[in-house]
Amino acid sequence: MTYIWNRVDRVPEDKVPHVVEECFKEWEEKLFKNFDKLNDVEKFKVRHRYSTQLRNKNMNLYELK
Repeated sequence: MTYIWNRVDRVPEDKVPHVVEECFKEWEEKLFKNFDKLNDVEKFKVRHRYSTQLRNKNMNLYELK
């Protein structure tokens, strides 16, 4: 799946930080929606996915500066 924060170059320049942060926040809320009901292995996978995407978002926003 491709996320907007991984394709920051395709977002209009005047909307980049705001739109990307907003989309990431929405995705984060969905990702952690039922987190407390997961087992340990599933929790690890969710945390790993989150940390990977957070790093990608931050790197892509940084590179645009």
